[in-house]
Amino acid sequence: MLAEPANVELGLSPGVPLPINSALAPALSALDELGEPWVLLRGANELARPIDDVDLLVSPNAYRRLDDCLDSVGFLRMIAHGRGSHRFYVRYVPEEDLWLKLDFVSKIDFGQFQEYPTTLERPCLQRRRRDGSLSRLDPQDEAWIVLLHLLLDKDKIPEARRELAVAAAEIVTEFDMVPSTVRVLTKHRTTTRHLLEAVRKHDLELAGGIADDLRRHWDPRRLLAINATRIVRRFRRKLSGLTIGRMGPGRVVAILGPDGAGKTTLAQGLVESLPMPSRSVYMGLWRTGRWDNVIRLVPGARLSRSLLRALAASLALSYHKLRGRLVVVDRFLYDAFTGEDNSAGGRILALVASRMAPRLDLALVLDAPGITMFARKGEDSPALLERRRQAYLNLGNLVPNLVVLDATELADAVRRRASAEIWTRCLIRRQGRHRDVAGSSIPQE
Repeated sequence: MLAEPANVELGLSPGVPLPINSALAPALSALDELGEPWVLLRGANELARPIDDVDLLVSPNAYRRLDDCLDSVGFLRMIAHGRGSHRFYVRYVPEEDLWLKLDFVSKIDFGQFQEYPTTLERPCLQRRRRDGSLSRLDPQDEAWIVLLHLLLDKDKIPEARRELAVAAAEIVTEFDMVPSTVRVLTKHRTTTRHLLEAVRKHDLELAGGIADDLRRHWDPRRLLAINATRIVRRFRRKLSGLTIGRMGPGRVVAILGPDGAGKTTLAQGLVESLPMPSRSVYMGLWRTGRWDNVIRLVPGARLSRSLLRALAASLALSYHKLRGRLVVVDRFLYDAFTGEDNSAGGRILALVASRMAPRLDLALVLDAPGITMFARKGEDSPALLERRRQAYLNLGNLVPNLVVLDATELADAVRRRASAEIWTRCLIRRQGRHRDVAGSSIPQE
């Protein structure tokens, strides 16, 4: 008889319907319509609001139509380099402030670089069972896959997943299908039993050592191939990260506005919440430094410093963009157009900025009254901040893909609105898709 705590932890309680997010359910239905076998690998009890990726195993034949299948229900593919058979799809749900990320595999391989292959995918698909609208692994298969994923794919089991590992170990035996396959691969007859004993006793340090032993003895006949796979995939990940969609390297989103509008807070919030590789680049031209008093005395020094800052930030932006990352730029070279410096240096800076500015996929202007921004930071004056506010709003005549956000709202509300704009205007529209996440039409600009 299965232990009830393990059932609850793994979402295996019989007769209990599992809640599924309303934006995720159509994707599962679309998979059924493909006519190819698929199965959820883990995390069935987290599908109401997935915290991590939703991991699924599909037949290799499904990959031929998977892009169109998931595109029809609002998911966008993210090309993955050096990730084995993994294929990623993402969707933003504005009303829930939720990024859904689907992670498909056609093979069950373990390791940080999927370098430890198995032959488990076919029997796991054959032994799958139906649980409402879900296609689930056999309970013992699911528990073993969860356990091996936690032990072999990570350096150590994360603190938040330790109870899950123990729950999985409680409902399996060393004679199940999965450990039998592992024993054939590693030629170890007792390792899986020792692994279970260590996890059940909460001795995860010992379990980690046993997992290291499994890695060392994984299919000795393929030792050279395993090491080569690890090196090649590590290199491919370093060479190029995830590239969003099929339209080349990363995306660039600039956040504009006067001091006190909340640019840095928004940039940090976006980088922390976006599901794709992201970086924040600061492109401020006039930030203060300890040599300001000296620079003021040297003709042309202030202009030279601003130009060097612009060049350095542009190079950093270009590097992250080529790595396939979504670059969130705190301030931008367009700041040169909103200042009140009519000197020769100011005009030169504006001219150079107009030539040097990288192409933006989206510009977000944070808009708030001057008095509000002054209250937040106490810098400059309400009147000066109001003039700069109007200058940023007037950039709409010069800057394509510019969106104005109400910066008087709470920071979390501003981030949610910015996330929705990134999804619909920066990601989907660059794909040539003119639908929102619900599939309704978006007027083309």
